[in-house]
Amino acid sequence: MAALSCLALVSAICVLSTADLDNFTVKQGGSMLYGSVKLTGDGWEVAQTTYSDCIDCIPAPRTQFLKTCSDAACVSYYRECDDAKHPTICDYYVDRLLPITVAVKSEEDFSHLVASLGVKMVDGVMPLSALSQEGPGPRRGPPVTNYLRSPPSGGGTP
Repeated sequence: MAALSCLALVSAICVLSTADLDNFTVKQGGSMLYGSVKLTGDGWEVAQTTYSDCIDCIPAPRTQFLKTCSDAACVSYYRECDDAKHPTICDYYVDRLLPITVAVKSEEDFSHLVASLGVKMVDGVMPLSALSQEGPGPRRGPPVTNYLRSPPSGGGTP
C-alpha cells in the first residue's frame, strides 16, 4: 500500500482528502501559556493544542495507551469520546503530541471526517480512522480541550 500524503498540513493535523471537507477555515490562537490551531467546516471542527504550560496533560497513565500501526507509522494513543460507540466529540492523545479534538454534529459526519484526516508523525501519517479504540480505564481529570466540548452548530467560519 502506498504511503499516505497530506494535501494540507496544519500543525500535526493532516488533511488526507477533501471529498467530505468542502470549504474549511484555519484559525490560530493562543496566549503566552497556551496555543492552538482550529480547522472549521460546515458542521465540524478539529483543533490541536500547539503549546501549553500543562506538563504531562494526558487523561491516563501512558501504560494505558493503545498501540496501532498503519503503513510506515506506528503510534501509541489514547482516545476518549463523548460516546464510545456513537461518537460526535473525541479527544486524541497521540504519542507525545498535545491533544487533538474532533467535534461534529452527527455520528455519520464523524466517520467521514476521521476518514479524511490524519496525524503527521516522524515516520509517516497515521489516519485518524485507525485510532478507533476507546482508551481503557478512568480519566485522571477533565479534558484539556474544554473549548470544543459541544458539537459545532454549523457554518464554515469561526
